[in-house]
Amino acid sequence: MVRRHELTDEQWQKIEALLPANGKPGGQWADHRTVINGVLFRARTGVPWP
Repeated sequence: MVRRHELTDEQWQKIEALLPANGKPGGQWADHRTVINGVLFRARTGVPWP
């Protein structure tokens, strides 16, 4: 089940190839999908950036 502000699997498959490879463990982002979902949550809910 997809949460309200998260990408569906179909949506994720469309943009996944456009993102750079993650690289080594402990790098900048552990998981692109988590970061994208976080950005979408903030954009859709109006939560201010820290």
